[in-house]
Formats: sequence, C-alpha cells, structure tokens
Amino acid sequence: MEIVLRGENVSKSFGGLAALSDVTFQIAKGEIVGLIGPNGAGKTTLVNVITGVYPASKGKVRFKEEDITHAKPYQIGRMGVARTFQIVKSFSGMTVKENVLIGALFGKSGMKRTTKEALKKVEEVLEFIGLEKKKDFPVEETTIPDRKRLELAKALAMEPDLLFLDEVMAGLRPKEMEDVMGLIKELNRNGITILLIEHVMKAIMGISDRVIVLHEGRLIAGGTPEEISKDEKVIKAYLGSRYAKSREESAHA
Repeated sequence: MEIVLRGENVSKSFGGLAALSDVTFQIAKGEIVGLIGPNGAGKTTLVNVITGVYPASKGKVRFKEEDITHAKPYQIGRMGVARTFQIVKSFSGMTVKENVLIGALFGKSGMKRTTKEALKKVEEVLEFIGLEKKKDFPVEETTIPDRKRLELAKALAMEPDLLFLDEVMAGLRPKEMEDVMGLIKELNRNGITILLIEHVMKAIMGISDRVIVLHEGRLIAGGTPEEISKDEKVIKAYLGSRYAKSREESAHA
C-alpha cells in the first residue's frame, strides 16, 4: 500500500487557542477518505495546514514521503495537490473559461504548458464537469451549483494526484448532489486520491472508503463508514443517536 499523504502529530494554535492537537493520519493512494466532525472541529484548518495556507505549530506533513510542512501553497500545488474552498472563490470579472485557465497554468504541469496546451486542458475539464456550454459566461452570471462545479474545475485543471474537496455539496439539491457524487467517484476511478470534507452524511457514507473524525481539534476515530456510524464517541460528538438509529434501520430494511 502506497501512502500518498501522512500527518504526524500535526498541531496548529492561533494565539492561545489550539485548533489542532497532535493529529496523526495517513491516506493511501487511490482512497476516498471522508473527514467529518462538528463545526469548529478543525477540518478546514487541517486542510489549510496540509496545503500550506497556515504553517503547522508542531508536527510534520509528508506528501509522497517528501516533507511539505513548511512549503508554500504554490509549491504544494505544483507537486500534485489541489483543493476547493468551503466558500467558493471564483475570480470575479472573468469568464468561466478564464477561471479554469488559471488552474491549468498554475498546477502540476503549469510551468511546462504552452497557452495552447493549457486551453486544451481547460476544454477537457469543462466538458467533464458539464460547464462547456457556459465557458464564456462571466462568473457573476452563473448559478451557485455552477460555481460549485467551477471550483472543482479549477482544481482539476491543476491535474492533482491528491484532491481536497471542502463541502462541495453544501446547498445543493438532491439531484445535484447525486451528480457531484458521481463525478467524485469517476475522478477517483481515474486515479485521483480524494479527501472529502462534508456534513452531508449520505455523501460521506456513500462514497468514502474510510472516514476520519475530528472533534475539538483532535482525531477521535477512524474506520470504514459502517464502523464510524456505530462508534459511540462519534455518535455522541457528532452524528447523534437519531442518525445512528436511522442508519441501522435502513441497513435492515
């Protein structure tokens, strides 16, 4: 089993507040790993530390066994790591196509590509995501679901080996959510390892190979979706007894 990402006692403090405390984890190549926990548990902070947005206060992060603990976001991006953001961060005043082009010129192959090659990659990504008919739309004229897809398209244009998805299904209707779940599964089949932060349990439990759980900045559990849904610590801290009961009932239906 090849380990793509490894965190060793990762901690992050803001002033006197510990947002992460000794978080140790690993992600194997080809996995879809769900990351769950209540609001304020430290999920996005962990991704920010891994991707170089925040420096770790303690511990180490290794990507393909290379220490990236103190690397800058652009360096990590060029190594093959990409992410979406919980709050959609489109580049205003630009078209959908131009937004994705930035990803194509910035990521793993960005420095080697000509503009013509980058534009070809943009067309491929937009077709895969389903935004090809809106490529010339200013981002301000797109819908929220479209902007969610655009966020994903920008990340995919970077050609990542490891992709972090931060609540890409928040606010979507059930059909839109099913579509995004299908996209994530296809990305994974195409060789991209994925860490998925979601509060939508249907998505997390439906597509994750493993789930890890943060609570108050600490890793409290890890295992298969089935194991996590029955873990008393997780039920108490996050899922709630009603969810655990409904999942058990549906399993026996």
